[in-house]
This record gives sequence, C-alpha cells and structure tokens, in this order.
Amino acid sequence: MTPGGACVFFLLVEISMIGRDAELGVLHRLVTEAAAGDGSALLIHGGAGVGKSALLRAVHTEAAERGFTVLRTAGLETERWFPFAALHVLLQPVLRQIDALPATHRRVLQAAFGAAESEPDVFRVGLAVLDLLADAAARQPVLILADDLQWIDSSSRDVLGFVARRTHGHALLMVTAVRSEDPARYNSAFAPELHLGPLAGDAAASLLDSGAPDLPPPVRARILDHAAGNPLALVELPKAARQTPPGTEDLPLTQRLETAFAARTDAVSPACRTFLLVLAAEPEAPLDLLLAVSGRLAGTTVTVDVLQEAVDAGLVTLAGGSPGFRHPLMRSAIHTRARVAERYAVHGALAEALHELPDRQLAHQVAATVGADDELATRLERFADASQARGRVAAAVPALQQ
Repeated sequence: MTPGGACVFFLLVEISMIGRDAELGVLHRLVTEAAAGDGSALLIHGGAGVGKSALLRAVHTEAAERGFTVLRTAGLETERWFPFAALHVLLQPVLRQIDALPATHRRVLQAAFGAAESEPDVFRVGLAVLDLLADAAARQPVLILADDLQWIDSSSRDVLGFVARRTHGHALLMVTAVRSEDPARYNSAFAPELHLGPLAGDAAASLLDSGAPDLPPPVRARILDHAAGNPLALVELPKAARQTPPGTEDLPLTQRLETAFAARTDAVSPACRTFLLVLAAEPEAPLDLLLAVSGRLAGTTVTVDVLQEAVDAGLVTLAGGSPGFRHPLMRSAIHTRARVAERYAVHGALAEALHELPDRQLAHQVAATVGADDELATRLERFADASQARGRVAAAVPALQQ
C-alpha cells in the first residue's frame, strides 16, 4: 500500500491526524516491514501537544487490525524511581510465557519483578526480555509502544533500548515517544527518530475548522495565532473561546492544555519556577530585571543558572540574549498553574521594579490589587482616554474593563 493508502487507513483514527500524512506513511511502512519479519524501532519526539500519543494510537490501531500482539507502557512521574516499573506494565499480557523460558532467563525476570531481594543486572534482564519477545514474535508479530519515555524509570528504559537495537530479523516493531525538543540522550538506543513539529498553516486551519467550523473570524484568527500550529491547542482552544466574553483578548486554557504545557515546571527548581512566573508576567522585560525580581521574590540571589535550567528543560528559548517561551501557550499555562498568592506577589514585585515605565507599572499594580481601589480606577480611566486619543483602542478596552 502507498503512503497515501496508509493515510486512508488511518483516516478514522482521530481528527488530530490532519496534517500528519508523511508521519502516518512512515508508521505504515514500519508496520508492513515488521509483519514481514523485518523489525525496527522508531523514536518520535516533539513538544507538548504536538500529537505524539495520537501517532502511537494510530499505529496501535493498524497493528491490531493486522493481527499484531500489542504491548504498551508509558512513563509515570510517580514511578520513575522504581526499577523495572514500566517494563512490568509492558509485559503484563505475556507474563505467563515467562515459564516457558530457559531457567536462567526465567529467574532473572522473576527477580526484576520482585521475586528476589536483589535487583538483577540490566543486561541480563535485557537478554531475557529479548528472548521472551522474540519467542512471542515467532508466533505473531509484536508491536511495543512506550509513551512519555522521559518519565520511564531508567532500568526499564535501558532494557527497552537494548531490545530496540536488536529488533532486526524479528517480527518486532518498537515505537517510543518522548517529550523533548532535543532527544540526544535517547538517540543511541532509540533510532531512527521522527521529529514531530507544529502543523503548517493550511493544516492548522483545516484542523481548527474541522472541529470548530462556526467560529467568528476574529476568534478564529486569535486561536490560530495562540495555537502556533499545536494540534492539542487547536482542538482545545475553541472550547475555551466559547466560555470567554466577547471582546476578551486572552483565551483561558482548558485543563488539558494547562497540564500539557506547564507540567514540566514541576521538575525544575523553586528558583527556576519563580523566574518562569516572572517571565510569564512580563515577557518583554530585560534579563537583568527578570533575575532581580526573581531574586527579590525568592529571598536569595538568582543567577543566569535558572535561565539555563529553563532552556535545558525545553521551556524557554534564547533569541538575541532575550528569553522567550518555546510556545506561546507556555506563558499562559505557567501563569494559570501558579498559586493565587504567587501571582499577586509577582505582580507586586514587578510594579515596584517598573517605576520608569508607568504604563507597565500600572498594569502590574492593578493585577496585584484585591478588591476595589478608587485611585487605580481613576488612573485606568486616564490611561484608557490617553490610549484612545493615540488610536490604541486595543489597549483602552481592557483598561476600561478593569
């Protein structure tokens, strides 16, 4: 079947596959080769919400239809320190077949899953798992799916990598997915790789229109701009838009979007989280001001190390020495995920720091104020009048709403 034929097969998998014809074609080819006994492994990597899990579901659908045994696992942050936790989930459907293995391999796997007090050597576990999977693949092709590789415990990840390098010659296909813009630390084991980036303009518009065909043109344009080609955002933002009062510029996030884009902030240091929240509140500020305000809030000196930490975590990029969020929705997600008290504190600190920029200072003073304030209301009216006089209606409307 041609890649185009593969896309016809996948057509009914889910709407978010729009714009992924090339990727679906690659997966179809690998499934066909594995069915013929020429196994392989593929690493899919990309940012939050670009459709990695959707591709895994798509290949699962085709493989199951073609008679594959499908084994699945996924990384879980709360279990990433437990040796062989993800591997145990993966092998659940074939655990009964362990009894048919040679005694040495059988004892190794039993030890890996808690039947012995000492943890076995990863290499020996890898050999035993390969033997188990190769035996299963001799009866019918096997598809291994491992999602969120970045959260899979290191022991399981090492075993999966060992097997991934030895799939050739078996009816065995392994497809893994990792949330990473730089998968270098996985490449040696999980290769080749498939980078999943944002959708192109036409595909993004098609995906949005297929799920929300009746959006008013201004709302549609704003969603396309905010989503920046991210499939999850193109599906979820219309839901948020329907709950937003007319004339509102910002779009609130659904729970799925907030989780997808801000979850990685849980793994960074408290100082880095503070820096990210300050950046979310004032994305145009120079780096020295961001660090100074972060330090004031953290009660200690905050250095460029937090910026490097944010870059390494895939949350922030650097352009001309200025930090910016990797995706536009990251800013909203980080701000939404923060506690209310943290947001008020950040806006208060920024208001103090931006005394030379009265308009920005006013915005943060308003954001840091609880309840009514006649003085701020008067200043907002004056700001709105001045903005309208300069033709800046887009700035005047939010001020009057406040």
